[in-house]
Amino acid sequence: MKKSAVALGLFDGVHKGHKAVIEKMLSSCDETLVPTVFTFDFFKKGGRVITFSDKEKILYDMGVKEIYSPSFSEIKNLSPDEFIEEILIKKMNAEKLFCGENFTFGKDRKGTALYLKEKAETLGVKTVIIPTVKQNKKEISSTFMKTLMKEGRIKELNEISEREYSFKLKIEEGRKLGREMGFKTINQRLPQDLCEIKKGVYAVRVKIADELYEGVCNIGVKPTVTDENERFSETHIFDFDKDVYGKEAEIFLVDFIREEKKFGSLEELKKQINADKQTALNILKQTERKNRNG
Repeated sequence: MKKSAVALGLFDGVHKGHKAVIEKMLSSCDETLVPTVFTFDFFKKGGRVITFSDKEKILYDMGVKEIYSPSFSEIKNLSPDEFIEEILIKKMNAEKLFCGENFTFGKDRKGTALYLKEKAETLGVKTVIIPTVKQNKKEISSTFMKTLMKEGRIKELNEISEREYSFKLKIEEGRKLGREMGFKTINQRLPQDLCEIKKGVYAVRVKIADELYEGVCNIGVKPTVTDENERFSETHIFDFDKDVYGKEAEIFLVDFIREEKKFGSLEELKKQINADKQTALNILKQTERKNRNG
């Protein structure tokens, strides 16, 4: 079994601070070391920022080759020493370790980043602690990402993520009311464990089968047409008329347009969707120009 360089953390959201840890690990690797991440399919209070499968994809796209993600129950009772010796050294064959300065581990989270460094290095395993990354004097964290999502501050969210926030979910059949109004939509049920995203309308990009489109998306509970309380993402894709039920679509949130509201009639809703579409087109055009210019 080859030796590994291991980045440790929950990495929910894979924000700029998480990337600093992972990129440091990746840059340390040569052909003798496997770039590896230790993480959990687990989330803290308030839900997860991204799905675990989306997290895996981001990590692999960054260059990670192996992801070790045991069930939390499998290791929650290990002492810090047992975690280091049994998991990191014996199981993962770690030669180098990388973590953020706030990293904790072991039963009751008694192990700290400094303890990891001290203990691991007595066992011949080099450990690098990455300082917390801040932006505008604010510590970047998954908790901060949840706040931005809850408040609809998508531009800030995308800035600290260094990518457009997205979720990839299966397309379900809806009531097809959008089609009747001349706005065909794709419907996706948001996972219950996904953290709160501000209800409302967003300018979005949509990826289906490696093709990228533009659109406008409502995230919420469809107050005008249903009394159900389950969260959905309902997206109208511009200049698109393909049958994609059952396929997966990745929705990239570009910017927040307005809050969700209940309209008095479908005619009022149709008028508002037309206005939202124009707003979204303007936002997407400006963002595309900004990206092109660096």
